[in-house]
Amino acid sequence: MLTKTLIHHGAPTLAGLKVANLFCYRGELAELDQIKEVLQAKGIYLRLLKKCKGKLIYVYRRSWLEEILSRKEHQAFLGEYGHQSFSIEELLDSFEEKMKRDGFPHEIGLLLGYPLEDVKGFIEHRGEKSLCCGHWKVYGDKDRAQRDFLRFHDCTTTYVEWYQQGKPLEHLALSF
Repeated sequence: MLTKTLIHHGAPTLAGLKVANLFCYRGELAELDQIKEVLQAKGIYLRLLKKCKGKLIYVYRRSWLEEILSRKEHQAFLGEYGHQSFSIEELLDSFEEKMKRDGFPHEIGLLLGYPLEDVKGFIEHRGEKSLCCGHWKVYGDKDRAQRDFLRFHDCTTTYVEWYQQGKPLEHLALSF
């Protein structure tokens, strides 16, 4: 069930704690359009980025992502990896093409809300020598990241419980 997987892997985005989440879903997408409609009313969007053994789904808060993409240092960084446009749709198209051609583009961490220094550190050190690991590998502010990891974990636990108790998606996805 897509809704259950979305809540399990995207609760921090649904709650407004994180710009985006990326998850793999192996089931059918029969409920995708209905979920998209519920979420878009709250400023949250879903995008299928890749079909492989499962479907790689990106769930994001559009306004927050626009703000991240407006920063010059983020544009310069993404430009180093061949991304030419910073409109959301064109950039996601670019990531989708890159996934088909080259595999997983690690610079996507920026679009998941990871700090730029952590994304750069992961790429530079090829995933080794991190200070700590949680929702991502940390190369910069370890204390801040650990606080975020705890918030994301607590949010996910709460959202899964609420969903199991019958709270519908439209009540779990918060508007801002």
